[in-house]
Amino acid sequence: MSQIKTLFAVSASALVLSGCIHVHAASINYETTENLSLPVNGIERLDIDAGAGFIKVEGVADLEAIEVKAELEVDKDEYKLVLEKVGSKAVLKADANTSGFSWGGRSAKIDLTVRVPESMITNIEDGSGAIEVQNLKADLAIDDGSGPINIENIQGNVKIEDGSGEIVAKKLGGNVIIDDGSGEIELSDVGGTVNIDDGSGELSASNIGGHVTIDDGSGAIRVANLEDGLTIINSGSGGLSMKNVKGDINAED
Repeated sequence: MSQIKTLFAVSASALVLSGCIHVHAASINYETTENLSLPVNGIERLDIDAGAGFIKVEGVADLEAIEVKAELEVDKDEYKLVLEKVGSKAVLKADANTSGFSWGGRSAKIDLTVRVPESMITNIEDGSGAIEVQNLKADLAIDDGSGPINIENIQGNVKIEDGSGEIVAKKLGGNVIIDDGSGEIELSDVGGTVNIDDGSGELSASNIGGHVTIDDGSGAIRVANLEDGLTIINSGSGGLSMKNVKGDINAED
């Protein structure tokens, strides 16, 4: 048995050294802009599933279709871009590298600029790249691997799960939940409650109408103008600065 294992190992090594094992590597050979559109009749929600590239979403009053401008830098045979209706939701899929391989040089990407009706619930699942969302009167959920997130003027509830990258969120009408791995968080002008679970990075929250709860690993915490109190589950390492906090203040650590 040991002789068989040895022979197999030697044979496998020989194959690798001789170049008989090949891995296809995606390369950028196709750069273009594609425009997609989908009527919103019967659609209640938009799900965006994207890989590499930025995502910009804007809510627009009285818009009758979801409109997508996609700027591609990809391997022509190794990408996927589709906007379709699935039941009562619209699904936008943008995968810049379906092979999963890369080999030096520029990385493939698909940059997305999306216009939606302002009342459209929007869910974003993103691998890497900047995310910007503005002017929605509906709930927003973001699940992001890496890259900065900037959201503004969202009237519904907001939920963000983020691996790394700065988060800036302001003018939010509903409740906010943020689960962040690393990166600075700047939150302001929120009408509802705020719940933040932060791994590392500075955190600031100001002008918050509802109760604020913070569980922090490391980094300075600054809060100001809180109307309904503050709960600190864990302040981690870093200073805590409070200004004009109304209501109960609870520090559990």
